[in-house]
Amino acid sequence: MATGLVVGQFVLNACRYAVYTSKHFVTSGGLISYGTDNIDQYRRAAGYIDRILKGEKPADLPVQAPTKYELVINNSLHFRLC
Repeated sequence: MATGLVVGQFVLNACRYAVYTSKHFVTSGGLISYGTDNIDQYRRAAGYIDRILKGEKPADLPVQAPTKYELVINNSLHFRLC
């Protein structure tokens, strides 16, 4: 989290804006983020663990791509663009 704050402040001071992959950068001062919903990813991982513990081979499990994404925009910052 501290690294996100440092990166966010550097980008703001340089009047450069970026799209981040995690909403934590937006809460630290970034403009916008677009990435996977981490809570959904954790739930899906729990399903994998359940299937492995029930005896299924990990090699037999299908690879799953993320299905939920989130877009977060910093409303207080988009009015102050350079």
